[in-house]
Amino acid sequence: MEMTLRKTILILAIFVAALVFLSYSSFFRESSVAPAPEIFREVHVDTWFDLGIETPVAPAPEIFREVHEMVIDVGPDGSASCRYLARLEPSEIADFMKTHVRLVGVDRVEQTYIESLRESFAEYGLEVRGPVCQVTFENTFEFTIEWETPLLFRWNGENWVATFEWIDAQEAAARAIAEVKDEWVTVRNVARIYNVQNLIYEIRYKTTILLPEGADNVYCSLLGSSWEEDYGGGSYERGVLTLEENDGRSAIVEEGREVIITENEITITPEQLLENFPSYSVTYAHAPPAASFAESLEQVRLDLKYGRELKEQYPVCIRGSWYYLSPAQLLYHMADTIVAYDQGGELLVQQPVRVLPPGDESGEWEACWKELSKEEYVDLALEIRGLMGETGRAPGEIETPVGKMRFRDALYLFSRVLSAYSSAGKLPDSVIFAPVPTGELRRGGSEIPAEIAYFLLPDSYVITGTERVGEILENLQDNYTDYELAKALCEWTRYHISYGLSFRPPTSEEILENGIGQCRDYANVYLALTRSAGIPARRVSGWVVSAWQPPHGWEFAVGETPDGRPIGGHGWVEVYLGGKWLPADPTAGLFENLSYDIYHKVEQSWRDALADYETARDVI
Repeated sequence: MEMTLRKTILILAIFVAALVFLSYSSFFRESSVAPAPEIFREVHVDTWFDLGIETPVAPAPEIFREVHEMVIDVGPDGSASCRYLARLEPSEIADFMKTHVRLVGVDRVEQTYIESLRESFAEYGLEVRGPVCQVTFENTFEFTIEWETPLLFRWNGENWVATFEWIDAQEAAARAIAEVKDEWVTVRNVARIYNVQNLIYEIRYKTTILLPEGADNVYCSLLGSSWEEDYGGGSYERGVLTLEENDGRSAIVEEGREVIITENEITITPEQLLENFPSYSVTYAHAPPAASFAESLEQVRLDLKYGRELKEQYPVCIRGSWYYLSPAQLLYHMADTIVAYDQGGELLVQQPVRVLPPGDESGEWEACWKELSKEEYVDLALEIRGLMGETGRAPGEIETPVGKMRFRDALYLFSRVLSAYSSAGKLPDSVIFAPVPTGELRRGGSEIPAEIAYFLLPDSYVITGTERVGEILENLQDNYTDYELAKALCEWTRYHISYGLSFRPPTSEEILENGIGQCRDYANVYLALTRSAGIPARRVSGWVVSAWQPPHGWEFAVGETPDGRPIGGHGWVEVYLGGKWLPADPTAGLFENLSYDIYHKVEQSWRDALADYETARDVI
């Protein structure tokens, strides 16, 4: 699978509008799953949009095509300027998209494309900075994104290396298959609108990685090789990797195509995908980077940010010379550098110190996402430097003004401070404590995976910590346990929002103000409430068994499985309680036990939550 957007043009634009919106009063009336409970009110539909689609008779199968092209221009420091272009070739589906995007709003669709780009790159441990997206559809439907990716290639002390592989391969494979299944279901549904049988949806892609001018001894074990993934039912992906020359520069070129056959179901498993998944590394010889100590720490920051296992040693530059330092040594010299910069001086290190790694690490959940002022983190750097100088060992548990943090969290905190210094030329006025998404944190008397903290973050549609949200929580929180509060908030959301369809997605605050929304909006309000209350929660979208009939213009969100079961798109939430994820459907007022069958679902990952936050706010 290409290292680009997980979702196709079609899937992204439909999902942002609300592929997930089932009307549950209608759902329970028409489905054989369960009778309609009395508490379910009549649906209030504010506006039904007419896409203006005529249903043509199309006896012969058709092929709808997307074309994706990405150019990654690698600079001498290993960072890259990137440009991504995707377009739909002229077809009925392209006309469908043009109308659809007008209704959703170009700005909302552009934002969703950026979020998906960040999510896809995050799975490879790559950061997206300064993305700008432009959607055009006057003639051909297409979009472009331009952005910067720091340290696509890394200096290892001898060569430049980039490894294109998923950080969490099993999880990423499962999600990649889920995205392909979403493509399959949605394309089937859109094909039904046009009465097209046996539709073939083809995505052709080409990614060109331009290496720096003068790059030599380029090596990749997969150069000249091809691969194929059989998705089942005739659907597949094929690709090839080659080394070419582009204007005198070496270029790694990946070309391929993905073909979705709508007639038959996608059956590939994560294990089958991983067996043939083409992860690979590229190396080349070139001059080492002219980096300061702070700039050479970017490798450490990115590994910590995206949950890669820390290396035993990292190459860093001190006064023009390169050294291999352990993470424990790095923490000491980071602290020393922060103190020096705060005092207006320069880095005074002549030779790396010798310090031992920490023993057991321990940190507190309550410290997550709290702010440290410049004075506080400089004092923390002074304390850590002094402690390590006295004991010769890095601390595993560190007292801070916001709570106890682990060794790895302090390492990440200081790397972010120095990254900000490299960009702005001064220490930041404050920094948010973001936990490294590996290992565990203490929460009360139990341990909780640190990555779960990322399900507390706000995003473009989930607005946390507002006055309105605070008032709701204040009225509800009466000695509730987290379980009781999560259940009460689900019921509150169900009773205080009336059902109504709209293509343009509003924020949770807008829904709380006007009181009307679809399941997408019920979910966002519930996410805003639970996350503000300190209860981790994640989005879930998918397809559930339902005989619900949508109004005209929304036919794309219902379909039929190959074995004849009617399905509809829906969205709900899962909350993290007692060490596991529990389902909560605020649209239907259901908690822990859902009374309908789920045909297929996609769960938000912590990297998705991070990508959505950074799109709405700023890079952590």
